Amino acid sequence: MDRVAVLGASRGLGLEVFNIAKQKLGAEQVQGFARTMGANGHIADFSKVEAQDFVIQRLKAFSPTKIFYCAGGGPFGKYENKQWKDHLWTFQVNFLFPARVLHWVLAESPVKQFVCVGSAIAESSPDPNAASYAASKHALRGLISSVIAESPEKDVRLFSPGYMDTPLLPPNAWPRHSGRPLALAAEVAQRLWQWASVDADPALKIYREEA
Repeated sequence: MDRVAVLGASRGLGLEVFNIAKQKLGAEQVQGFARTMGANGHIADFSKVEAQDFVIQRLKAFSPTKIFYCAGGGPFGKYENKQWKDHLWTFQVNFLFPARVLHWVLAESPVKQFVCVGSAIAESSPDPNAASYAASKHALRGLISSVIAESPEKDVRLFSPGYMDTPLLPPNAWPRHSGRPLALAAEVAQRLWQWASVDADPALKIYREEA
């Protein structure tokens, strides 16, 4: 039976994936990691190196067969108007830590599948007022796509949703006032879970939803 770890499971898409995993597999087969975490979960601030160390150790102990990395975020506003510590938080959470987890997965773990959440908008286009978020998502896509090309036999995937109605999207962000419907995190999580449950050749390991 699968054992699933969800990193970034406190809210939004990550929480929905965490709940689906518990429903499908049973709570004892699922662990979550986030800054605030309830049952079956561990508290960890992914922007801190010591917390990253803790998560890696817990993953080694739990020995999951699948890992979903759903954590993300970043400051909203002009790049120069935000403090450097906020940009650094974004780089750590959105790119450096998932890159570290992926390295552990490939180099020494028994994990069979690693799924990372990207962004259909920010990973390949400018995202005004979210420059560091976009930079981190560009880097993440570059890493995942390169690893897929290097090691097509490994089940490493990138799932890139469009804008969702979650706390991650600020109240004054333009998509909330554009008149376009925002996707519900619960529905996106169902599509993510179903896609990750089906075998995929390398050409299908990057899934981009409509922006």
